[in-house]
Amino acid sequence: MREQTLLVAVLTQLRGLMPVPLLGFDSDNDSVFINEIVRDYCMGAGIEFTRCRPYRKNDQAHVEQKNGSVVRRLVGYRRFEGLEAARALAELYAAARLFVNFFPAFVQAGGKAPGGRPSLQTLPCTCNPVSTSAGRPSHLRRDP
Repeated sequence: MREQTLLVAVLTQLRGLMPVPLLGFDSDNDSVFINEIVRDYCMGAGIEFTRCRPYRKNDQAHVEQKNGSVVRRLVGYRRFEGLEAARALAELYAAARLFVNFFPAFVQAGGKAPGGRPSLQTLPCTCNPVSTSAGRPSHLRRDP
């Protein structure tokens, strides 16, 4: 029961940090996520609540890829326990999230190549999420 209540508190805090509204929450099949407390919270907040398919380990592949490319590079594979470690990790992640979510450059897909495959197009300027979101219509942005 305690973990579910903590998850609801974290989701509330997360929604305040996000630059766009949270429209959906997709979790794995852990009992911390799949329960009435989290379901009721999502229903009350207008968040679509979905879960991955049972016994399909690749359903969360993008999350696992992000864990490998961001989390494991920052802190390694060691398991940290305790309140002091949690505070230190929270401070580290608070600083790292700004860099990871706003500043790395990327290349946008430039349309479809013959045969239906996406083709990559290098844009004339370096693009990052900050520069591209500035050009979005106001209804897609959420000002702090």
